[in-house]
Amino acid sequence: MAVTKSAVILTVRDEDGQVVRRLAGSTSKGIHRATWDFRYPGFTPTNLDGDGRGPMAVPGAYTVGISKRVDGEEIELVPPTPFEVQPLGLPTLPPADREAILAFQRQTGRLQRAVMGAGAAASEAANRITYIKRTIETTPGLDANLREEARALELQLMDLRERFSGDRTLPRRSESAPPGIMNRIRQIVRGHWSSTSAPTATHRRNYEIAAAEFSEMLDELRALVESDLVALEEKLEAAGAPWTPGRAIPRWQRTTGN
Repeated sequence: MAVTKSAVILTVRDEDGQVVRRLAGSTSKGIHRATWDFRYPGFTPTNLDGDGRGPMAVPGAYTVGISKRVDGEEIELVPPTPFEVQPLGLPTLPPADREAILAFQRQTGRLQRAVMGAGAAASEAANRITYIKRTIETTPGLDANLREEARALELQLMDLRERFSGDRTLPRRSESAPPGIMNRIRQIVRGHWSSTSAPTATHRRNYEIAAAEFSEMLDELRALVESDLVALEEKLEAAGAPWTPGRAIPRWQRTTGN
């Protein structure tokens, strides 16, 4: 049986008891320090090197507790201990305004999570199509229509990915190009998540445009990745084509004789 390593966890909660952040502590002997950057976890795709950069926590009352996870069981070492987060040299805003700022940042974060996840899925789909095209080119006897299907999916996916990142060819020709969905979200995150001021009209407008455009394309991307591409891969499997990344486990049945 696999042995699970023990872990020390510091859990930060807001005054309502909701978990704000979970931080990893040291399991070695001695005195150690853990640092909270006064932010929520990020909304970006999971990274083994960290949990991303989320919105700033609003000033107010918080608690931090320490627990230890051993063999999958979490044991409390230090009960929740209260502390205050106070603004230092920053604009003083009423609590309601601070909560409204955090609400907008978290709303943006949820859109960022969905857009970046969809973008990563689109990149993986593009990689799958690259391998599919190579398999079709190198496997004798496959239906020639499969090549056309793969190319059609590739072109459709290219159009969708351009909407994520914007048209990169126009600026190279000294022509202006509207920003892509991800560019609009990035402008909000970079320009507002390090501020204690209310979002500007530009921030809110960028959110509305990005949300509307993403909503329009999401169903099309889902159909391409979860239906059309899978159907093409099923045809390759039925034809006995070599396995390609992203496909289901090959079907096989043991036979006897030649």
